[in-house]
Amino acid sequence: MTTEPLTRLVRSLAHTLAADDPADGELLARFAAARDPAAFEFIVRRHGPRVRAACRAVLPDEADVADAFQATFVVLMRRPRAVRTGASLGPWLFGVAHRIALQARSTRFFGTDFSFEDLEERDVDQYDYKLTGEDAIDGAACWRIEARPRQGK
Repeated sequence: MTTEPLTRLVRSLAHTLAADDPADGELLARFAAARDPAAFEFIVRRHGPRVRAACRAVLPDEADVADAFQATFVVLMRRPRAVRTGASLGPWLFGVAHRIALQARSTRFFGTDFSFEDLEERDVDQYDYKLTGEDAIDGAACWRIEARPRQGK
């Protein structure tokens, strides 16, 4: 029994469905201009499997893969205009995912309670501090300090 007619039908349907999908450039423009959540979701659905594969190729731990995957799309969310053209969105996401995964593998940053915001430089004089307790971590004495932004005057 030949499967050629079925194969042609599946290819035809896939082509028809793909033809109705908005191009990456259109989705990127919609997200960059109006923060359109549907456009962003479409981008994640379209490129998510390749981004996850790029992360998985570098990272052995599935939790680290998930963190790198999410971080890749956070970068896109924060800087959609960093992508030069809509046609380059796929390769751009792959490159970002690969670099984040390499960083995760080399620094072991992922899988911790830290975030990129924790690494941003802050003006320490703009905060009020309060000692909230003392702990021992791995035998070392540690202070628990609460930092709150000062209220504007």
